[in-house]
Amino acid sequence: MRILALDVGDVYIGVAVSDPLGITAQALPTIKRSSLEEDLQKIVDLLSTMEVKEIVIGLPRTLKGTSSVQTEKVQEFAQKLKEKLHLPVTLFDERFTTKIALRQLHSGNKKPSRKKGLADRVAAVIILQDYLHFLKLRNPDV
Repeated sequence: MRILALDVGDVYIGVAVSDPLGITAQALPTIKRSSLEEDLQKIVDLLSTMEVKEIVIGLPRTLKGTSSVQTEKVQEFAQKLKEKLHLPVTLFDERFTTKIALRQLHSGNKKPSRKKGLADRVAAVIILQDYLHFLKLRNPDV
């Protein structure tokens, strides 16, 4: 069973999925946001093609670790997704993932502005890889 990660933004949703063993994260196509219902349906459609046991969503926080307007938007999105899918949805701290993604893209001579949503896709991979590492640290015998 796989874990799906989402980097939920106002314009795009970055998507990544783990391998079945939960070791690596691979990027999936970015979802262009339209309406909440359509966005949720796109995720439902995506999940119908793979066996996912959990969804992890990057939770944006301020540098001090407090909530922001975007934090509340993501929490609402996560709640709606959980209600629609009846799967575990975990919110996971995503501070700095977009900056790390942009740095990686720039170091690889990629221009994020040329490929819309590319930074969101890379950020989703970073969120998922961090979460998989967290799970491994929490339960090293698995």
